[in-house]
Amino acid sequence: METVGTELRDHLKRASDQIQAQHRRLEPLFEDLSGVLEGGSSRDAQTAAFRLDGAVKAHFLLEEEVVFPAIRGLRPEHQVELELLAGDHGSLSQGLQTVIDQILKGQLDLAAGSLESCRLAMKDHEHREEAFLGGLDSAESERTL
Repeated sequence: METVGTELRDHLKRASDQIQAQHRRLEPLFEDLSGVLEGGSSRDAQTAAFRLDGAVKAHFLLEEEVVFPAIRGLRPEHQVELELLAGDHGSLSQGLQTVIDQILKGQLDLAAGSLESCRLAMKDHEHREEAFLGGLDSAESERTL
């Protein structure tokens, strides 16, 4: 039984580390788009926005299709927390789509404000998600002692 506990703890730690690393890779994409919106062209803003959108979608897909189902299977008591985090993904995707729509309409100033709101919401989500995953890792450590 100790082996299963150790494997579970190791799996959750790797998943948490991978998600945190992805979160760190998203921030420069937000910064790039923000910089382009301040002084770039609409075309450059579109390119940066689509790059950010693709990265965010890939990140959410990994969580929703791989990490969250694994946690549900291993720790079903956390279903509600996982649903809340996945629900955030919908809101965040919608906020990013608003930014893209504004860019496509040439409303770069408006898009800059929307992007900042989206960035703050993403940061809040990332902190809650990382705290949740860190708590799982800690709880697993305690359960295997």
